[in-house]
Amino acid sequence: MLRILFSSSDLDAIRISVSPLFQTITEALAAGSSEPAVVHAERSRLVRRAGRPGAPLARLLELDGFHVPDFLTPSPMSDDNSIGDELDLAMSAPAWRVARDSRHLEPFAGRSEIVDALVAGDRQVGARVIHAVLAFHRAAYGDSWGDAHRRLRAEADRRRQELEDHGLDYVLSTIHPSVHWRRPVLTISGNSYDGEYERHGQGIVLVPGIGRMRTVTTMINPWEPVTIGYPICASPPLDSSDAATSPRLVRLLGWTRARVLVAIGFRPDLTTTELAASLGISVASASEHASTLRSVGLITSTRDRNGMRHSLLPLGSGLVRAAGSSER
Repeated sequence: MLRILFSSSDLDAIRISVSPLFQTITEALAAGSSEPAVVHAERSRLVRRAGRPGAPLARLLELDGFHVPDFLTPSPMSDDNSIGDELDLAMSAPAWRVARDSRHLEPFAGRSEIVDALVAGDRQVGARVIHAVLAFHRAAYGDSWGDAHRRLRAEADRRRQELEDHGLDYVLSTIHPSVHWRRPVLTISGNSYDGEYERHGQGIVLVPGIGRMRTVTTMINPWEPVTIGYPICASPPLDSSDAATSPRLVRLLGWTRARVLVAIGFRPDLTTTELAASLGISVASASEHASTLRSVGLITSTRDRNGMRHSLLPLGSGLVRAAGSSER
């Protein structure tokens, strides 16, 4: 579990940004074992479409499919960035940062010239990998980036309006079911980072994502704002962001059970283990709350191998919708 302790100056410097670079890296990362076969197939096609220009990045992902060096994804500098501007920023990384951000590749030293060069801080090889990211971007979106960009920009605009209308606490409380905000600590479950970090005024950047982004991801560097990437809700009419903090829903079900109901609506077919990880509770607690919700006809559960998957029933969906609309 990740805990970030923010200072008041961090909270005064929050931005919501669109980042094509962040979105591209998300699409390029390897498909997880729990993702369906169609996702693995699409990701393999993406690697093939990127071809020789994308080979340096593809090679890194063959070795570690779930992490890339952080210098490839610098914190966005503006609210609406172009892929060219972001790649230029990545290119400016000094040799010491290339080396530092590539330390996770050290176990693969000797297996790839690219890895050896990055670990040694070779900026020229770093530039080759950055050019490979551009190849992946073109392979992933081609002429369709405009549509993706409009979706991301609309989400960023929506969040900025929420920040103005409802304040910082509301925005940070409604990013995703795996995120819990209790000023001044942000807790994220199921994140690649672990431990506790204290910040001193570098700021916060929220970056919406689409496509294969399923969970909240973070980038934490001492000299940059904390970057928090989060998936846009796949079912906007559910309006789970409002419902998640609805006092009426909390009074009816209790705080944790309300969050369980909204989390299931946010991600249908969530397993009990995934539900527990997303909310930062134990599997036993998640199972108990799901059982209670199931017993009163709010959710349905189906067995999947050794686990259970949960989805809302019409009564549960209606309850979440009503709770969300009542908060507007």
